[in-house]
Amino acid sequence: MLTPRSREVHVEEQAKWFSIAVSVTIFDAVVILHSGVVIWQVWSGILWIRGALLLLVCIVAISLADIWAHACCGPRRSMRDRRVEPGISTVPRDLTGGSDV
Repeated sequence: MLTPRSREVHVEEQAKWFSIAVSVTIFDAVVILHSGVVIWQVWSGILWIRGALLLLVCIVAISLADIWAHACCGPRRSMRDRRVEPGISTVPRDLTGGSDV
């Protein structure tokens, strides 16, 4: 049987995720300001490299958004942490045509 988590554990996890979010954001900002500008000036003239750099920036932005979502909403609300019970069907009955499989 599942027992509710204590408030202290939840606060400690929130503090952990918040410190991770702040440190990763600061680290990313330092790297972008220190190296990103020079890399963009040197390599952005080549079209496919410009696309790769923009893709890298998008991946970093999405990663930061995910980390901040964990920090603000808590890690239990993420889709990654949700588990499916083995005996429970996740497909609605009307989509399966009422079958018992």
